[in-house]
Amino acid sequence: MSHYAGLDVSMKETVICIVNEKGESVYRGRAKTDPEKILEHFLKMNLKIEKVGIESGSLSHWLVGKLQGKGLPAVLTQEKWRLFYQYKSIKQMITMQKQLLKL
Repeated sequence: MSHYAGLDVSMKETVICIVNEKGESVYRGRAKTDPEKILEHFLKMNLKIEKVGIESGSLSHWLVGKLQGKGLPAVLTQEKWRLFYQYKSIKQMITMQKQLLKL
């Protein structure tokens, strides 16, 4: 089963949310905004990740490059959740937003 991740990045902390292809949340977590710490969460889950969407911001270009260098399919989105709107259903986009708000 394919999975999709969204990262909400701030200077100190990144919120990670992973959903399956049905839009169901399978993982929510927080990590320091450090590529190694974020990667640990993905390795722990051992899921097939199709895309990792990262909202455009001051750290985004740096983080996308670092995560791509570690093998994650990270992409920069120009607006929040645009990746999920383009590639998956609106239901998934809404599910992801609700899951992040619960953290």
